[in-house]
Amino acid sequence: MQEIKQYGNSRLEKFANIARNCSFKSSNLFDDEVLGSITDISNFSMQDVRKFLNTHLVKENISILIAGNKHSLYQIKSILNRYNLRKATFSSLIINSSESQSLSLEKIIIGNQKNKELAQLSTIFKICHKPLNENKILALSMLFSILNSGKYSLLSQMQHFVPELYFFQAIPIFRKSGIYIQLLTSCSIQDTKVIEENINKIFVTLSNLSVATLKDIIHNLYFHQNLLFDGVEKSISSFANMQAEQEKIINLHNIDSIATINKFKEIVNKLIDHAGSTVIAYI
Repeated sequence: MQEIKQYGNSRLEKFANIARNCSFKSSNLFDDEVLGSITDISNFSMQDVRKFLNTHLVKENISILIAGNKHSLYQIKSILNRYNLRKATFSSLIINSSESQSLSLEKIIIGNQKNKELAQLSTIFKICHKPLNENKILALSMLFSILNSGKYSLLSQMQHFVPELYFFQAIPIFRKSGIYIQLLTSCSIQDTKVIEENINKIFVTLSNLSVATLKDIIHNLYFHQNLLFDGVEKSISSFANMQAEQEKIINLHNIDSIATINKFKEIVNKLIDHAGSTVIAYI
């Protein structure tokens, strides 16, 4: 509940969540897809908590990582073996391919321009479906790294059209069987139209980058601590939203750059060709 309230205290984070719910036609605009709602959490009973723990916090679902000297490791391993824990394996994630969710392509306006100076703008595009393979994971990592920092970032490119713009972020969204990208910015009201009209040009610029330039970007970025492209930084071993395939990618030095670049261009070209879901709030 404290975490939900914390997000609610940030006007931009609150708008980002409301915009997602608008775009995916949620029945309750203020619910957080991950955290839930204050009402739901308030109604949890200890019986609900115990049921959850007894279902999910069981030995079949526990991963254990051990580090230490050889003698200690063998001792600990022999103790753990008494519990018949499964050895680490990678399994494919089974996705119900019929499970999908459509974006609302009708522009949604929250509030009124009258006596307001600023606007918040969200645009969400569908990128692809799960499951993910290595090339797709690396291409998505590259996309989010480029869009969030450097010469070809959202902010740097959009400042050619709106010089005073100070914030523009690309956020990954995992929604049922789909993976989406949310572009989020805050700007003056008169600049919203300019930004809407030029978002597509950013993707066109990326699609026209040469193979040599993209290879340089791969070399310089090493995926910029964003291997997981899910917002979790500084840890390629984080399990937040991690697909089973992502756990296998532990070496960023032997990347098949051509395969990654081809998949990157395929993803960007889809973004160019497909309409996004736009939500604007006047504040």
